[in-house]
Formats: sequence, structure tokens, C-alpha cells
Amino acid sequence: MKVEDLLKEVKIRFGEDWENAEIVSGTQLSVGVNVGDYEPKISPTTIWNANGKIYRKGEWATGKITEKPEKWVIEKDESNPIWKEFCIQVNNGKGFFGQNHKKFYHSNDKRTYDILDFEGYQYLTLEQWKHFFGKPKIEPPKVGDMCILRNGDKWIIRPYIESDELVVKDAVEIDTSKSLDEIIKEFGL
Repeated sequence: MKVEDLLKEVKIRFGEDWENAEIVSGTQLSVGVNVGDYEPKISPTTIWNANGKIYRKGEWATGKITEKPEKWVIEKDESNPIWKEFCIQVNNGKGFFGQNHKKFYHSNDKRTYDILDFEGYQYLTLEQWKHFFGKPKIEPPKVGDMCILRNGDKWIIRPYIESDELVVKDAVEIDTSKSLDEIIKEFGL
């Protein structure tokens, strides 16, 4: 790969300040990272930043991303279980992108084989994408969990039971002038 192309890609993967970016992982590349003792340099086979080796012969370390990027790009990885979640969420619940065999996907629904098409975007791993954009998993209630329900024009709080019928015994009526946050705090939910 040309040094000019590596410079473009390192900015996509680590940001404009790639010379000082922190490193999360990178298999064998991640030994002795984030100490700030290295001199940034680029060669056709290796890239170093102040915190360690971030590229070696086609293998990239992962940059530490602390802020949710507005424009992002991810790499297809069907072996990662988050890939299916990504496909469902960004493809309007339809799942995988059919026979689309592109390698990179970005926040504006563009798909391509070449990461260099994404200048100005932030590369995210699927794990980083999930952290910033994934929908939280909602666990179903268990018997005995406290639930807040609306019963006509009143709110009630009661333990969850598995039943087709609404059982209001053991329910506590709630002051409807309070906000839901106040109610949750009052009952320690």
C-alpha cells in the first residue's frame, strides 16, 4: 500500500490527531501501548504513533474512541455476533443486506469495498458501534419484579405476575401529579 493511502486510512481509523491517539487493542501490536514514548512515523509496512505500533503489514490496532462520532464507518464481520444486530438495526429490521458483499458500511448507508472512500469518517469496530449506537437489550420482567401500570386514569404499582388477567390486589395507587422519575425514586425501582 502507498504511504499516501496509509496516511488517509490512519486518519479514518484513528482521527486527524492519529499521532497521539490512544490504542485499545491490536493483537500482537498492542504490547507496551499508551505510554507516549514512541515517535510517530509511517513506512509502507509499519505505522507508529506516540502510543505504539498501530499498523504492521495489513494488521491494524484499534483506536480508543471516547465520543460518539457523527459520521462513522464499520467493517463487515459476519463472524462477530454484533454484525447481525447491526444489520437488523440499520436495515430497518429486515436483517442482512441480501447479496451485498461490500466490506465497509457507513452512517449514511453507503457501502463499498474501499475504506479510503470514507475520508472524514471515524472507523468503529462493531463493539464500538454497539456502544454508541446499539439499542439496549430489554429483559422481560420476572415474577415478583415491580411494575408500573396504567389502570384507566390511574397509575398503579404492583409485582409482576405471569397471567392473562390483570390482578390489582397487592397494587398501590400512585399520585398521578408526580412524574414517572419521581414515582420510580419514591418506590426504589
